[in-house]
Amino acid sequence: MAAAAVLATTTLLPASHQPGRPATAQLAAWTVAKQADGGIRVTIRELRDPAALQRTLRADGVPASVTFIGRPNPACQPYGLGGGHLLRSMVTSLPGHGNLRVLVIHPSAFTAGAGLAIAAGHPGQSPRGGGIELTVGPPVKASPQCTGS
Repeated sequence: MAAAAVLATTTLLPASHQPGRPATAQLAAWTVAKQADGGIRVTIRELRDPAALQRTLRADGVPASVTFIGRPNPACQPYGLGGGHLLRSMVTSLPGHGNLRVLVIHPSAFTAGAGLAIAAGHPGQSPRGGGIELTVGPPVKASPQCTGS
């Protein structure tokens, strides 16, 4: 009876959650994981629902607008001068494998009023063909209509 209770308890616990590990939100198409240093690692395999990724990033404290390439959020306005330097401190692009695109977002590097614009295209829409096309930046002015903040 005790062995059955242990087995039932073990099978009810989510297999993806390991005690002591950073919290992770994961879908088949993309993964968002908080890192120990405060960075947020985003791995994108495909992006068919940019609003879901946008909600996840915002829930993790990243003022973000996530759209499809060629369909920017009209409420987003450029942040202003120094955007390139600011963007390099906000996001690090890591080498992906195959069709993966990997970014590490550094929320502590965001200046007041700055947000992040991310746009992605589906395979087949990419001018290079094959994997996902991903653009990040330039920084945008954070607002409720653009970045949710």
